Amino acid sequence: MFLSRVKLKADIAGTQLGSVLAERSYGFHKLIWDLFDQDKRDFLYREELAGEQLGDSVSRGQPIYYLLSTQAPKSDNPLFDVECKAYDPDIQVGQRFAFRLRANPVVTRDGMRHDLVMDEMLCVLRDVCQRLNLSTAGKKKDLLDRVHSVDPTNKVFGAITDIATDKELTVSVEPRYGVRKNLDALIDASTEKRLMNWLSDNPSRAGIFSITQRTVDDEESDEVYLKSNFVWQGYRNHPIPEKRDRARFTSVDMSGELEVKDPERFKELLKAGIGPAKGFGCGLMLIRPAFV
Repeated sequence: MFLSRVKLKADIAGTQLGSVLAERSYGFHKLIWDLFDQDKRDFLYREELAGEQLGDSVSRGQPIYYLLSTQAPKSDNPLFDVECKAYDPDIQVGQRFAFRLRANPVVTRDGMRHDLVMDEMLCVLRDVCQRLNLSTAGKKKDLLDRVHSVDPTNKVFGAITDIATDKELTVSVEPRYGVRKNLDALIDASTEKRLMNWLSDNPSRAGIFSITQRTVDDEESDEVYLKSNFVWQGYRNHPIPEKRDRARFTSVDMSGELEVKDPERFKELLKAGIGPAKGFGCGLMLIRPAFV
Protein backbone atom coordinates (compact mmCIF):
# COMPACT_ATOMS: atom_id res chain seq x y z
CA MET A 1 0.00 0.00 0.00
CA PHE A 2 0.94 3.65 -0.38
CA LEU A 3 0.06 6.59 1.85
CA SER A 4 0.10 9.97 0.14
CA ARG A 5 -0.46 13.62 0.96
CA VAL A 6 -1.79 15.70 -1.92
CA LYS A 7 -2.23 19.47 -2.05
CA LEU A 8 -2.50 22.21 -4.64
CA LYS A 9 0.78 23.42 -6.07
CA ALA A 10 2.06 26.55 -4.33
CA ASP A 11 1.70 28.73 -7.44
CA ILE A 12 -1.99 27.74 -7.68
CA ALA A 13 -3.06 27.64 -4.02
CA GLY A 14 -3.15 31.42 -3.57
CA THR A 15 -4.71 32.27 -6.93
CA GLN A 16 -8.31 32.72 -8.03
CA LEU A 17 -8.14 29.27 -9.64
CA GLY A 18 -7.15 27.80 -6.29
CA SER A 19 -10.11 29.49 -4.60
CA VAL A 20 -12.53 28.19 -7.24
CA LEU A 21 -11.18 24.66 -6.90
CA ALA A 22 -11.41 24.78 -3.11
CA GLU A 23 -15.03 25.98 -3.19
CA ARG A 24 -16.15 23.31 -5.68
CA SER A 25 -15.30 20.44 -3.35
CA TYR A 26 -17.22 17.79 -5.28
CA GLY A 27 -15.40 18.63 -8.53
CA PHE A 28 -12.16 18.71 -6.57
CA HIS A 29 -12.79 15.15 -5.43
CA LYS A 30 -13.14 14.04 -9.04
CA LEU A 31 -9.72 15.50 -9.84
CA ILE A 32 -8.17 13.14 -7.29
CA TRP A 33 -9.17 10.23 -9.51
CA ASP A 34 -6.95 11.66 -12.26
CA LEU A 35 -3.94 10.76 -10.12
CA PHE A 36 -4.56 7.11 -10.97
CA ASP A 37 -4.92 5.16 -14.20
CA GLN A 38 -7.94 3.06 -13.27
CA ASP A 39 -11.61 2.79 -14.12
CA LYS A 40 -12.61 1.39 -10.76
CA ARG A 41 -11.56 3.10 -7.55
CA ASP A 42 -9.23 1.08 -5.37
CA PHE A 43 -8.05 3.90 -3.12
CA LEU A 44 -9.38 5.75 -0.09
CA TYR A 45 -9.03 9.43 0.62
CA ARG A 46 -9.83 12.05 3.23
CA GLU A 47 -10.04 15.81 2.87
CA GLU A 48 -8.62 18.23 5.42
CA LEU A 49 -7.73 21.93 5.46
CA ALA A 50 -4.10 22.59 4.60
CA GLY A 51 -3.86 25.49 7.03
CA GLU A 52 -4.85 23.28 9.96
CA GLN A 53 -2.61 20.39 8.93
CA LEU A 54 0.49 22.31 7.86
CA GLY A 55 0.22 25.61 9.73
CA ASP A 56 0.70 27.30 6.38
CA SER A 57 -0.98 30.74 6.14
CA VAL A 58 -0.67 30.76 2.34
CA SER A 59 -2.64 27.51 2.06
CA ARG A 60 -5.22 28.47 4.67
CA GLY A 61 -8.66 27.41 3.50
CA GLN A 62 -7.24 25.21 0.74
CA PRO A 63 -7.96 21.47 0.84
CA ILE A 64 -5.32 18.83 1.43
CA TYR A 65 -5.92 15.14 0.80
CA TYR A 66 -4.62 11.98 2.43
CA LEU A 67 -4.77 8.93 0.18
CA LEU A 68 -4.32 5.23 0.85
CA SER A 69 -3.89 3.28 -2.37
CA THR A 70 -2.64 0.01 -3.78
CA GLN A 71 -0.65 1.85 -6.45
CA ALA A 72 1.35 5.04 -6.14
CA PRO A 73 -0.44 8.16 -7.46
CA LYS A 74 1.09 9.94 -10.43
CA SER A 75 3.48 12.68 -9.35
CA ASP A 76 3.47 14.69 -12.58
CA ASN A 77 0.02 16.21 -12.16
CA PRO A 78 -0.16 19.90 -13.21
CA LEU A 79 -2.39 20.87 -10.26
CA PHE A 80 -1.08 18.90 -7.31
CA ASP A 81 2.06 18.32 -5.31
CA VAL A 82 2.13 14.67 -4.33
CA GLU A 83 4.12 13.24 -1.41
CA CYS A 84 3.99 9.46 -1.34
CA LYS A 85 5.54 6.71 0.76
CA ALA A 86 5.16 2.96 1.05
CA TYR A 87 2.79 2.02 3.84
CA ASP A 88 3.02 -1.35 5.60
CA PRO A 89 2.53 -0.75 9.33
CA ASP A 90 3.85 -3.32 11.78
CA ILE A 91 0.81 -4.10 13.91
CA GLN A 92 0.79 -6.38 16.94
CA VAL A 93 -1.94 -7.89 19.10
CA GLY A 94 -2.75 -5.50 21.94
CA GLN A 95 -1.15 -2.52 20.25
CA ARG A 96 -2.97 0.76 20.75
CA PHE A 97 -3.49 3.43 18.12
CA ALA A 98 -4.96 6.89 18.14
CA PHE A 99 -7.31 7.07 15.17
CA ARG A 100 -9.26 9.51 13.03
CA LEU A 101 -12.04 8.46 10.72
CA ARG A 102 -14.57 10.24 8.52
CA ALA A 103 -17.36 7.76 7.89
CA ASN A 104 -20.88 7.45 6.54
CA PRO A 105 -22.54 5.37 9.29
CA VAL A 106 -25.82 3.85 8.18
CA VAL A 107 -28.32 1.30 9.41
CA THR A 108 -30.10 -0.98 6.95
CA ARG A 109 -33.79 -1.56 7.55
CA ASP A 110 -36.25 -3.20 5.14
CA GLY A 111 -33.57 -3.21 2.47
CA MET A 112 -32.97 0.55 2.71
CA ARG A 113 -30.09 2.50 4.21
CA HIS A 114 -30.84 5.12 6.85
CA ASP A 115 -28.53 7.72 8.39
CA LEU A 116 -27.53 6.26 11.75
CA VAL A 117 -27.24 9.60 13.57
CA MET A 118 -30.73 10.74 12.59
CA ASP A 119 -32.09 7.26 13.23
CA GLU A 120 -30.73 7.31 16.78
CA MET A 121 -32.13 10.79 17.42
CA LEU A 122 -35.59 9.58 16.42
CA CYS A 123 -35.23 6.40 18.49
CA VAL A 124 -34.39 8.41 21.62
CA LEU A 125 -37.21 10.92 21.10
CA ARG A 126 -39.71 8.11 20.54
CA ASP A 127 -38.49 6.42 23.70
CA VAL A 128 -39.00 9.65 25.66
CA CYS A 129 -42.51 10.05 24.20
CA GLN A 130 -43.42 6.45 24.97
CA ARG A 131 -42.35 6.83 28.62
CA LEU A 132 -44.47 9.97 28.86
CA ASN A 133 -47.48 8.20 27.34
CA LEU A 134 -47.33 10.40 24.23
CA SER A 135 -47.76 9.42 20.60
CA THR A 136 -44.55 8.23 18.94
CA ALA A 137 -45.76 9.00 15.41
CA GLY A 138 -44.34 11.69 13.17
CA LYS A 139 -41.02 13.33 12.47
CA LYS A 140 -38.41 14.97 14.70
CA LYS A 141 -40.32 18.25 15.05
CA ASP A 142 -43.56 16.46 15.96
CA LEU A 143 -41.81 14.46 18.67
CA LEU A 144 -40.01 17.50 20.09
CA ASP A 145 -43.22 19.54 20.18
CA ARG A 146 -44.96 16.82 22.19
CA VAL A 147 -42.13 16.55 24.69
CA HIS A 148 -41.98 20.34 25.16
CA SER A 149 -45.73 20.43 25.81
CA VAL A 150 -45.41 18.23 28.91
CA ASP A 151 -46.11 19.96 32.21
CA PRO A 152 -44.51 19.75 34.69
CA THR A 153 -41.10 19.39 33.07
CA ASN A 154 -39.96 17.16 35.93
CA LYS A 155 -41.74 14.32 34.12
CA VAL A 156 -39.45 14.86 31.12
CA PHE A 157 -36.34 15.00 33.31
CA GLY A 158 -37.44 11.76 34.96
CA ALA A 159 -37.83 10.05 31.56
CA ILE A 160 -34.38 11.28 30.48
CA THR A 161 -32.83 9.95 33.70
CA ASP A 162 -34.54 6.57 33.31
CA ILE A 163 -33.38 6.19 29.69
CA ALA A 164 -29.79 7.14 30.60
CA THR A 165 -29.84 4.55 33.38
CA ASP A 166 -31.30 1.81 31.17
CA LYS A 167 -28.74 2.48 28.44
CA GLU A 168 -25.86 2.86 30.93
CA LEU A 169 -25.12 6.38 29.70
CA THR A 170 -23.27 9.01 31.70
CA VAL A 171 -25.83 11.81 31.56
CA SER A 172 -26.54 14.15 34.47
CA VAL A 173 -29.91 15.93 34.27
CA GLU A 174 -29.59 19.66 34.97
CA PRO A 175 -33.10 21.22 35.18
CA ARG A 176 -31.64 24.75 35.13
CA TYR A 177 -30.60 24.18 31.49
CA GLY A 178 -34.13 23.41 30.35
CA VAL A 179 -35.68 20.48 28.51
CA ARG A 180 -33.97 20.94 25.14
CA LYS A 181 -30.39 21.00 26.44
CA ASN A 182 -31.00 17.95 28.60
CA LEU A 183 -32.57 16.14 25.66
CA ASP A 184 -29.57 17.07 23.52
CA ALA A 185 -27.22 15.67 26.17
CA LEU A 186 -29.13 12.39 26.20
CA ILE A 187 -29.22 12.18 22.39
CA ASP A 188 -25.49 12.99 22.11
CA ALA A 189 -24.53 10.32 24.66
CA SER A 190 -26.80 7.71 23.09
CA THR A 191 -25.53 8.53 19.59
CA GLU A 192 -21.93 8.29 20.79
CA LYS A 193 -22.54 4.79 22.14
CA ARG A 194 -24.31 3.66 18.99
CA LEU A 195 -21.61 5.07 16.70
CA MET A 196 -18.95 3.37 18.79
CA ASN A 197 -20.80 0.06 18.54
CA TRP A 198 -21.25 0.56 14.79
CA LEU A 199 -17.53 1.12 14.44
CA SER A 200 -16.10 -1.67 16.57
CA ASP A 201 -18.91 -4.22 17.00
CA ASN A 202 -20.50 -4.25 13.55
CA PRO A 203 -20.71 -7.93 12.47
CA SER A 204 -18.21 -7.31 9.66
CA ARG A 205 -15.71 -5.78 12.10
CA ALA A 206 -16.38 -7.66 15.32
CA GLY A 207 -13.22 -8.98 16.93
CA ILE A 208 -10.82 -6.80 14.94
CA PHE A 209 -10.33 -4.04 17.52
CA SER A 210 -11.95 -2.49 20.56
CA ILE A 211 -12.25 1.07 21.81
CA THR A 212 -10.09 1.65 24.88
CA GLN A 213 -11.28 3.24 28.12
CA ARG A 214 -9.90 5.63 30.69
CA THR A 215 -10.77 6.39 34.31
CA VAL A 216 -12.52 9.70 34.91
CA ASP A 217 -12.61 11.36 38.34
CA ASP A 218 -15.52 13.79 38.19
CA GLU A 219 -14.83 16.41 40.87
CA GLU A 220 -18.26 18.03 40.46
CA SER A 221 -20.25 14.84 41.10
CA ASP A 222 -17.50 13.18 43.17
CA GLU A 223 -17.84 10.05 41.04
CA VAL A 224 -15.22 7.84 39.44
CA TYR A 225 -16.19 6.02 36.26
CA LEU A 226 -14.80 4.54 33.05
CA LYS A 227 -15.20 6.51 29.83
CA SER A 228 -14.48 5.27 26.34
CA ASN A 229 -11.74 7.02 24.37
CA PHE A 230 -14.13 7.99 21.61
CA VAL A 231 -15.39 11.34 20.29
CA TRP A 232 -17.75 12.14 17.43
CA GLN A 233 -18.29 15.50 15.79
CA GLY A 234 -18.58 17.19 12.40
CA TYR A 235 -21.94 15.66 11.46
CA ARG A 236 -22.53 16.95 7.90
CA ASN A 237 -24.98 16.53 5.06
CA HIS A 238 -23.47 16.49 1.55
CA PRO A 239 -25.29 16.88 -1.77
CA ILE A 240 -24.35 14.63 -4.70
CA PRO A 241 -24.69 16.92 -7.75
CA GLU A 242 -24.61 14.17 -10.36
CA LYS A 243 -27.44 12.20 -8.74
CA ARG A 244 -31.13 12.89 -9.15
CA ASP A 245 -33.84 13.55 -6.58
CA ARG A 246 -31.62 15.71 -4.35
CA ALA A 247 -29.46 12.74 -3.40
CA ARG A 248 -27.28 13.32 -0.36
CA PHE A 249 -25.07 11.46 2.06
CA THR A 250 -23.96 12.26 5.59
CA SER A 251 -20.57 12.03 7.22
CA VAL A 252 -19.36 11.97 10.81
CA ASP A 253 -15.84 12.56 12.11
CA MET A 254 -14.79 10.05 14.76
CA SER A 255 -11.59 9.95 16.76
CA GLY A 256 -10.19 8.23 19.80
CA GLU A 257 -8.03 5.28 20.73
CA LEU A 258 -8.37 1.62 19.82
CA GLU A 259 -6.67 -1.63 20.76
CA VAL A 260 -5.96 -4.18 18.04
CA LYS A 261 -7.27 -7.71 18.56
CA ASP A 262 -6.59 -9.23 15.11
CA PRO A 263 -3.64 -7.55 13.30
CA GLU A 264 -4.15 -9.19 9.90
CA ARG A 265 -7.84 -8.39 9.73
CA PHE A 266 -7.10 -4.88 10.98
CA LYS A 267 -4.64 -4.27 8.14
CA GLU A 268 -7.19 -5.55 5.64
CA LEU A 269 -9.76 -3.22 7.19
CA LEU A 270 -7.45 -0.24 6.77
CA LYS A 271 -6.97 -1.15 3.13
CA ALA A 272 -10.67 -1.75 2.39
CA GLY A 273 -12.00 1.20 4.36
CA ILE A 274 -14.93 1.46 6.75
CA GLY A 275 -18.56 1.95 5.78
CA PRO A 276 -20.15 3.22 2.53
CA ALA A 277 -19.54 6.44 0.53
CA LYS A 278 -15.85 5.67 0.04
CA GLY A 279 -15.99 7.29 -3.38
CA PHE A 280 -16.95 10.54 -1.66
CA GLY A 281 -14.08 10.73 0.82
CA CYS A 282 -15.35 8.48 3.62
CA GLY A 283 -13.87 5.30 5.09
CA LEU A 284 -10.15 6.09 5.46
CA MET A 285 -8.96 5.46 9.02
CA LEU A 286 -5.75 7.31 9.86
CA ILE A 287 -3.79 5.82 12.77
CA ARG A 288 -0.68 6.54 14.80
CA PRO A 289 0.76 4.60 17.75
CA ALA A 290 -0.70 5.67 21.09
CA PHE A 291 1.66 6.17 23.99
CA VAL A 292 0.20 4.41 27.01
